[in-house]
Amino acid sequence: MSTAPAQLPLEFRLLGQVDFDSLLKLQSRIQRDAYRAVTPQVTVLLCEHPRLLTVGRDGSRSHIRLTQKHLNRMRLDVRWAARRGGCVPHGPGQLGIYVIAPLEPLELACNELARTFRQSLMAALSQLGVSAKTDLVGGALWGRTGVLASLGVTAQDGVTGFGAYLNVNPDMSDYAYVDTAESDEFEQTSMGSLIAETRSAGRMSKVRSAIIESISEALGAPRYHLTTGHPLLSRSC
Repeated sequence: MSTAPAQLPLEFRLLGQVDFDSLLKLQSRIQRDAYRAVTPQVTVLLCEHPRLLTVGRDGSRSHIRLTQKHLNRMRLDVRWAARRGGCVPHGPGQLGIYVIAPLEPLELACNELARTFRQSLMAALSQLGVSAKTDLVGGALWGRTGVLASLGVTAQDGVTGFGAYLNVNPDMSDYAYVDTAESDEFEQTSMGSLIAETRSAGRMSKVRSAIIESISEALGAPRYHLTTGHPLLSRSC
């Protein structure tokens, strides 16, 4: 049985394309502020990343099918991330969704928030005409064409971070270089995208709008603040 979260102010930040290291610094700063905030709120960062590979807690270097020499030649950076999940390629056309939420004021445990977030993404995809399913662990969302989103909500000091990476219309070639198997429950291990699911041009703005509406509904916050960019991105976080 899912638990309804307590209502908190909700802010969405549309960040455009942000390099991964800068995003992590920004996320860490917002998490620290949320931990000691007198008036807590939920912040959702929506962005795209330049081309790179990240490795989560369930991944390892052996899941990358390239030598360091090949990585250097391809100018393909690798970062280790303190999130759930394994190896994930990133690039323009993939939407990163980072949910920074103080759990105690929401009256939720991390797994409950992760479940609410996962259900909101599935609802958003349904609005876009895409039927998605998940496994018992909930580390991915699957469509007809393969894995559409990798999920990896984490928590530190009672504040969540990370969230999901959703393939809207990315270059899928880097998926050939990593082992991205997300579950033993599904035999299908291919990677999919929304454009492959719908066979039409995927508009990132439309996807963002569906996700914003779905997350706000799931968190019981029909009124939310939506802004572009973040002042901390223009200077050291």
